[in-house]
Amino acid sequence: MVNFNSWMTGKNLYQVFIHIAVIVLAAEVFILATQNDKLKNPARPESMKAGEYFSFSQLKSLDGTELATSTRRRVVFVFNAKCPFCVKSLPYWHKIDSVATAMKINVVGIGLDSLSSIEAYAREHAFGFSVFVPTDIVKFKERNKITGVPHTVLVSGDGRVESLWSGMIDEKSYAEVIRLLL
Repeated sequence: MVNFNSWMTGKNLYQVFIHIAVIVLAAEVFILATQNDKLKNPARPESMKAGEYFSFSQLKSLDGTELATSTRRRVVFVFNAKCPFCVKSLPYWHKIDSVATAMKINVVGIGLDSLSSIEAYAREHAFGFSVFVPTDIVKFKERNKITGVPHTVLVSGDGRVESLWSGMIDEKSYAEVIRLLL
């Protein structure tokens, strides 16, 4: 049998303590590295895709009425009053509105901000289309997989996304929207 009393010297205990400390620190480094990697590369939320349904439920217009159901195609502009890319998209949205309205396609703006902010924004930028605000912005974004603004969405008469443009509308994407409207 081993005599532990002779082994339990100060020098040996110190070495055991050092080994245990190194193992604990190595485990902690591994845990922190894993957490750091998750923070650097968070799981991106799934974005809306063509073919999925776009939910128009629980939207109120700026005058308080609900969005009427429709079997006609719609062009939807999703924006925020504080978004600089939305402001840069406005000239193209106004052009798209003119073309779509002439083709009897409904044009709808959905503002993801407070009612008062969206009212002021719509007034300031002279929107010619109806503007709505979700009664619960978080739920609206979750239902429609909105991960940012601006979004320009072409929705079919049965409520499915035909095409989607995430981010600022430029000359190229404007031409693509118009081509798909025709």
